[in-house]
Amino acid sequence: MLDIGVEVNVITRAAADELGLPVRTDLLLALKAVSRDTWVFDGACEDVEIDIRGVVNHQTLLVLNKSEHTLILRAPFFYNA
Repeated sequence: MLDIGVEVNVITRAAADELGLPVRTDLLLALKAVSRDTWVFDGACEDVEIDIRGVVNHQTLLVLNKSEHTLILRAPFFYNA
């Protein structure tokens, strides 16, 4: 999913594990949304290569235990594609 309003890249823990991405867990990461919901992240996958139709970019993906969407890419990646 490309979300033109989000400021972070998010991946589910299940997807990160399935893709074999190393998850850095020595970080304390949380996000408070405009809706006042708080998301606590399990960690981060750093320097992940994202390739969409030949446009390659390296991003950090924040890892959530559960999410409605498997992968959410932030606005700057959308504009670069």
